Amino acid sequence: MSIAHLGEPTGLETASTRRAVRAERAEVVRWRRLLRARLDLLVASFAPPEPLGAMGWDVLPDAQLRLPSSEELHQAIAEREQADRVTAMRQLRVLDRRLSAYADELDRALEQSTESLVMALVAEELDRPDARD
Repeated sequence: MSIAHLGEPTGLETASTRRAVRAERAEVVRWRRLLRARLDLLVASFAPPEPLGAMGWDVLPDAQLRLPSSEELHQAIAEREQADRVTAMRQLRVLDRRLSAYADELDRALEQSTESLVMALVAEELDRPDARD
């Protein structure tokens, strides 16, 4: 992808070159992401990820009810020929939305636990005898 120039490039040529380089860079990023995803799938076929939701029902009981089961996730990433690719894509998107909702719940729980930890540390610091001086 080279653009031959006679003399000094114009602003229009420079902008065109920049667009072409950006488009090519975007394709490289996309291909790298696809290759990494494929590598992740190959690794998962030998060493599947840990099951989700093992942190305990007392923290996020409602969120865990909506969480896809390990079996659903394993089936989704298993290498097999899909007769209906559109249906497969829809199923993957549904699983992704469910995981996204669970991740949002985890983010909120993390934020809440961080806030509780900070408040406990502040209260502990204020209760120290030397902190009142």
